[in-house]
Amino acid sequence: MKKNLLTIITFALVLVNIVLTAILTITVMPEVKKVNELVTKICDAIDLDLQAATGAESTENISLENVTVYNLPESLTINLKQDADGNPHYAVISVSLSLNKNSESYETYQPAMDDYAGIISSTVNSVVSKYTLAEISADQSGVQREIKNELNAQFGNNLVVSVGFSKVTFN
Repeated sequence: MKKNLLTIITFALVLVNIVLTAILTITVMPEVKKVNELVTKICDAIDLDLQAATGAESTENISLENVTVYNLPESLTINLKQDADGNPHYAVISVSLSLNKNSESYETYQPAMDDYAGIISSTVNSVVSKYTLAEISADQSGVQREIKNELNAQFGNNLVVSVGFSKVTFN
C-alpha cells in the first residue's frame, strides 16, 4: 500500500511539474520572441554599418599567406596638432604596411614600393598631424584605420590590409 501511495504522490508531482512548466513556457515564449526580434534588428543594423565602413570589399578576412609587409625605410617625425596646453608636440613613428597579394593593384605597386615611399610618408604625415597628443595616444588604431583608408584610396581599393606602427614615440 505504501508503495502505491508513493507512486501516486510521485505521479501527481510530475503532473504538477508538467503543468507549471507548460504555463511558464506559454508566458515566457512571447517575450523570448520579442527579444529575438530585437537582437536580429540590432545585428542587421550593425552589419549595415560594418559594410558601409569597410567599402565594397572587406580586407579583414585575408589569410597571412596572402599578405606581405612593407616597412617604410625611415622613421617619420611628425608635428602633432597643439593640445590645450599650447606646447608643441611631435611623434616619431616607424610605419609598416601589410599588403594584399591578391589585390589587383599589388602587381603594379609592390615591386616599386620604395618609389612610393614619399607618397606613403606624406599620407601618414597628413593624417597623423590632424590629431593632438591626447587623441592619438587614446586611439592609435583609429588613426591607423584612417591611414589605411587614405592609402587604399590612392593605391587601390584593397591593396593595404592594415597599417602598423612598429615604433612610436610621443613628445
